[in-house]
Amino acid sequence: MDYPTGYRDGYRAGYAAGRSDMDMLGAAAPVARQIEDANIMMPKKRKPSAYSRKYKAAFRRIAPTYKNKNGTWRKV
Repeated sequence: MDYPTGYRDGYRAGYAAGRSDMDMLGAAAPVARQIEDANIMMPKKRKPSAYSRKYKAAFRRIAPTYKNKNGTWRKV
């Protein structure tokens, strides 16, 4: 069996399996999958360092001097 034929047959088998799952679950299948994904525990966010907080504050103070009125960055 050559590659294109095997690829095509595999795609058809996977597509048919996916369609049978959708038919079995009805129209709410995508919503059900989203709900399952939402139950996954997300890792905790890292606490910003003191340096990072100070850099952020300083950047916010000086950034407007390098921006146009519409908020885009000026060409220097």
